[in-house]
Amino acid sequence: MIQETSGVTFAPTRHLPSPLIAARAAAMHRLNCLDLNLTARRTLYGILTFVTINNLKREIFPRRETLRQEAMLGSDATLYRGLATLEALGYITRSQKRQTRTGKFYLSPILLTDKAVLLLGLKELIHEYRSIKVRDGQYKERSKEPQSLQKSSSNADSANAIDPETKLPVEVTPLLQLDVRKSAICMLMAKAKANGKRLSDVTKAVWHNLYRLRGREVVAYLSYLLEQDRDFESKAKELDTRQQEAIQRQRYQRTLESLDSRYDGWQVVSKAGLPVGTFVCRDGSNPRVEQRREGRLATLPVNLTFAERFSEGEVRLQRTL
Repeated sequence: MIQETSGVTFAPTRHLPSPLIAARAAAMHRLNCLDLNLTARRTLYGILTFVTINNLKREIFPRRETLRQEAMLGSDATLYRGLATLEALGYITRSQKRQTRTGKFYLSPILLTDKAVLLLGLKELIHEYRSIKVRDGQYKERSKEPQSLQKSSSNADSANAIDPETKLPVEVTPLLQLDVRKSAICMLMAKAKANGKRLSDVTKAVWHNLYRLRGREVVAYLSYLLEQDRDFESKAKELDTRQQEAIQRQRYQRTLESLDSRYDGWQVVSKAGLPVGTFVCRDGSNPRVEQRREGRLATLPVNLTFAERFSEGEVRLQRTL
């Protein structure tokens, strides 16, 4: 059943694969896709409903009314503005197709761009297509060890990990994305060893400059740096630490966003089981913890600090009996 609230039509709940659910959350997250306004975010949120998970670059043909409902937008004009913004900022491409008989435009298929796939966290999915013997209609999906520099550096064991396809250390495989040949990477690794360095440390330390280059430019730039008397190892460790901190902040942010009106009236207790206060979140207000101290009401904000304590088990929520 379709519901309407304040002029906005909501479509029925759909059962989507978990990567698309995560991608839709990323589209609406204020710290992601920073160049999008709310209308464009909602439009992208709606588009993701129709994306084929085993072929992210396949064109989709959602009906206008259905897309508007999935995007939670109140009018066709608002939907058109959202689509125009997404296209202008490089998140989607659209092409109009004509009817063979009349020559009139009748379809405007939508295609996600590489930018959208990357920012929404969909780039690294690998699908294991189900065997024809499987009858339950399900498929398996797993996350590949990411090839992006930042994410590969966040794995504590990546220094010794070998990519099974290329037989190269996982930490240097991002260079393949810059059109550097495997033979050139091996040459750079040997040169790094001869100069008492690790190629992965140098690559991490200068990635902010390196990712703009391609092929021979990358090789020449790294060859020059490998001969310099600079402490790339410390810089790489610093970047790894920052990456881990960013991942933690994102985890706490997701936890914070999950603490909503569903828990209104629940009790907040410490790890030892002692009462802390009452969780309050109603009427669209910001969540908070209310405490009674010596007959006076005190409040604590439910912020990232609270989300960190909650995530680490220092406080927990329990339903009021």
